[in-house]
Amino acid sequence: MLLPGLGADAELLEPQRREFPGLEVPPWLEPRPAESLEEFGRRMAQASALDGSAVLGGVSFGGMVATVMAGHVRPRALVLIASCTSGRAVRGYRRLLAPILASLPWSRPVPRALWPAVAWLFGARAPDHRRVLYRLLDQAPTPFVQWGLSAILRWSPASAPATRLRHIHGSSDRLLPIRVVQPTDVVPGGGHFINVTHAEQVNGCVRRAMEDA
Repeated sequence: MLLPGLGADAELLEPQRREFPGLEVPPWLEPRPAESLEEFGRRMAQASALDGSAVLGGVSFGGMVATVMAGHVRPRALVLIASCTSGRAVRGYRRLLAPILASLPWSRPVPRALWPAVAWLFGARAPDHRRVLYRLLDQAPTPFVQWGLSAILRWSPASAPATRLRHIHGSSDRLLPIRVVQPTDVVPGGGHFINVTHAEQVNGCVRRAMEDA
């Protein structure tokens, strides 16, 4: 099971779904008012049919939720893609920007005029990669994104889940700089959109997690 990024759905994980036909990408639950990431992740775990034989992971925000879920379902492996295991990794200007984005009364999480800037932040340079990102931005549910940004900043887990971890991260990730995380696998030159822009490397990481666990 892999979880997509904040406000995204299974479309984000299409490169992985093509490689792993049995891959499950569950829909997001509706967050409750002021719900913490820990509470949301617990409900996601309870709504799943996962057990100790599963390989669980996610992209960005999805990896954070998967980290919480792993503490409840104890999967045989946890796979993080351009993600982190604590909200403390979201530092500097990102901690200032997130509350602003979470409070603005926009009809969509990111106005269309800012999409090229978001593509730069995500490292989506090729036209086909930008098209995927722009579709996701156009479809992202604003309330969910605003809740998620707030929940990330408040997330401070007591400890990382006691399960085998495989963490793949881009060396040029602008949203979660590699210096604030400790990945097991590094994609040289990769940004925050590596599951799309560097799908072969990400798929290889997922496969190794499945084989090694």
